[in-house]
Amino acid sequence: MRRIITYLGIAVLGVVGAVFFLHLGDSSAGGSWLVSKQAGNAAGESFPPSQETTYRMGLYLDTASLGIYGKSVIETRNNLSHPLEDLYFTVYPNAFQTREHTPAPISAYRGGFDPGWLQVTEVRVNGRPAEFTMQDISLRVLLAEDVLPGQHLSITMNWKGKIPRAAYRYGAQDGVIMLGNFYPALNVRQGDKWLLAANTAFGDPFCWPCADFQVKINVPSEYQVISTGTTLSREAEASGRDTVLIEAPRARDFALVACWQHLELSAELMGVTVKCHVLPTDQATGRQVLARATKVLKYFACTFGSYPYPEIDIVQVPMEGFQGMEYSGLVFLRDEVWHPSYGDERRDFLVAHELAHQWWFGLVGNDQLREPWLDEGLANWSARRYLKEMEGKEYPARYDVHHNTNLARELGQMGSRHEYLGTAYNDGEAFWLALEGELGEAKVTQILRSYLASYRYRIASARDLRDIIEKEACRDMSPFFEKWFSD
Repeated sequence: MRRIITYLGIAVLGVVGAVFFLHLGDSSAGGSWLVSKQAGNAAGESFPPSQETTYRMGLYLDTASLGIYGKSVIETRNNLSHPLEDLYFTVYPNAFQTREHTPAPISAYRGGFDPGWLQVTEVRVNGRPAEFTMQDISLRVLLAEDVLPGQHLSITMNWKGKIPRAAYRYGAQDGVIMLGNFYPALNVRQGDKWLLAANTAFGDPFCWPCADFQVKINVPSEYQVISTGTTLSREAEASGRDTVLIEAPRARDFALVACWQHLELSAELMGVTVKCHVLPTDQATGRQVLARATKVLKYFACTFGSYPYPEIDIVQVPMEGFQGMEYSGLVFLRDEVWHPSYGDERRDFLVAHELAHQWWFGLVGNDQLREPWLDEGLANWSARRYLKEMEGKEYPARYDVHHNTNLARELGQMGSRHEYLGTAYNDGEAFWLALEGELGEAKVTQILRSYLASYRYRIASARDLRDIIEKEACRDMSPFFEKWFSD
């Protein structure tokens, strides 16, 4: 009976959500929406071009049944040299449909397993209905006719989903709703190859292009919305719900948290608003995290290059499986991190690591499924560098920087979380420590500034990084790389 009542509630709210989306459709073309005006990508760039891609999303969140109703309008252009006959999207919520395949640890389901899913109900491309098929977490949209090079694409999707009752990056626990990777996301295509995501028990099996995001979300009035980007407005309705308008230009992805009892602590730094959202019982640690975050952001901005967004948010969440999780302009830190027993040194390193991802993942993207060491190793090394230079803290190496390893291993080739952490994080960090030994700290800083300048808002590969290193070092680095990419 409880299940029947829940389904009836979802059906009724679906009608309410439909009315909300009709209203969204009337206003989404108005001047309140950010419009991308950047020049087109150069030939040879991967699809979709970040400076010509915009997501407009209308969301209706039912906090009682954990239903979410969405309408997405994605605008982009075929910047490849050949026609597109199909499109692929990642639908990550469908990884949570069964106990056997969920990426969340079983401990995250504190009340027993509860499924999550997302169902796409309609797709239109350039105004025409499009057929689509779903396999695992990948949605394939078949185009009625090929989209030629240079042609514009407008994809409209209607969808609905169920958020699992789970303490996870996509889930709900203790009145906190965590929405990471919650919407259908257009995949990257390089040449004739789509870079599809995967359902893995650990790591970040994604590769995201940057885009402009314009989001309207309707929530109960008592709920806070903490998200990627900046809140432009919040309008109250007589129904006891509010509509929140959010803008996030040139973001790697879009994520949010909906909660009702967090306190907000904030500080200003170099034109950036830094916010910590923490439970009242953990205010003291929240102030420490806020102070640390401002110092870390200033150091990274001065060392590598500026942080280009007006805001960054760090939020306490009941999340298992990760100590922290990075999104564009948004960081999740699990509950235990905010407790005194976690330890100041561990917390400082974690905060620095997650904020480093705003540069290495956020500004410079990479294929986290096929080359996970690129962002994780660099985030670890960046955190270590900050703590050494600004705090005078030396952490003992957990590995031999002279040993041979194979950083070319993909996430799917790693058999355990331990193996993943050892390769992507530890060996990835060791690569940069060894490069410092080879070229010196000043040269490595110069390399990273060049890396950021060359691939800001783009997706870089290990080959791209090697080209930057050899260019800045003014020599062939083959002997060095052979140590790190050996079978």
